[in-house]
Amino acid sequence: MSDAATFSSNFPNNPDLAAGQADKHIYFVDLSDNGSKMKLCYHLLILALRFITIIPHLLVFAFHSNKKLILSDTATVKNLILSLVFARQYRNLFYHRIGNIKYFFKWILPEDRTLDIPGSMKIGRTALFIHNTSSFLNAESIGDYFVCYHHVTLGTNRLGGQKKPVIGNNVMVCTGAVVVGGITIGDNVIIGANAVVVKDVPPNCTVIGSPARIVKQNGIRVDIPL
Repeated sequence: MSDAATFSSNFPNNPDLAAGQADKHIYFVDLSDNGSKMKLCYHLLILALRFITIIPHLLVFAFHSNKKLILSDTATVKNLILSLVFARQYRNLFYHRIGNIKYFFKWILPEDRTLDIPGSMKIGRTALFIHNTSSFLNAESIGDYFVCYHHVTLGTNRLGGQKKPVIGNNVMVCTGAVVVGGITIGDNVIIGANAVVVKDVPPNCTVIGSPARIVKQNGIRVDIPL
């Protein structure tokens, strides 16, 4: 099963990953879907002008020891190229994946300055940032198949604190959510929009609210305060 298909099965209610789209990665920019020849020409022109700026990125990717990890985010090299050109927030993830070598050429293709991903944080395979602006993602670690929307905060629960959350596999963090402190977010968890999570969340749960409470566990509707 492909990474995109895994996303689709884990989050069946996500319209971006609806049936029939499992073979198309979310970062992919389908130039034929723009509905306007003018837009098509514009995107082709931008792609042509930026081709030279992409060359060092592709060279690093080609010889990088974590090539499979980098490619897990976009599924194909074609999507990787289009993501670097059109999805500014993806560049943050790409630069995080390749390590310190990024400082030699990241200025050529700027990243999203509102999205902060500390270089020391471990991120598993297939991370997906959906129009992810104004977010601070400072977890202890993030597992595989991570989906994150905008205005999300992951970090310590106090100024100067050292304890940060551990995010499991197949976790979706929706818009405006705050996850702080030395807590553990289990596998297959959805954190709803604007939720504030300061305690451990068991696997296979959906949590919402401030303070957060579990509203679904193992597919069954519940109402359990954290």
